[in-house]
Amino acid sequence: MRRTTWSSGRGLRLRGVSLKPAETLVGSGQTFFSKVTTNAFADGAMDQLLDSLEPVERYVEYGVATDVCVDFLVKGLLRRGAGSRIVVVTDAVRALSPANAAALMADLAAAGGGTATTAEICAV
Repeated sequence: MRRTTWSSGRGLRLRGVSLKPAETLVGSGQTFFSKVTTNAFADGAMDQLLDSLEPVERYVEYGVATDVCVDFLVKGLLRRGAGSRIVVVTDAVRALSPANAAALMADLAAAGGGTATTAEICAV
């Protein structure tokens, strides 16, 4: 299986650390996708990209806002049947509505997906 980690984030911001460029976040066999709309699945390009990458080992998602952009992405991946391969990086997301973000995390957990910290993702 091809090892592909995918994210729609623009970079990684940690407390007290400046924006980290995308090229430093991915390694060999990984794909980084940057988007400019709230819904990565809106125009069909995301489905085409994902079809070209299958099989994907895991999808790593982070960004702002958890209950908008991350929500669209996770729900789009869930519709594609990727539930157990989705990981949301908890210390690299921020919600506008904590209640809505909690509901998304519950939907993700119910589908077999999970969460991880930045340190856990970087250690893999």
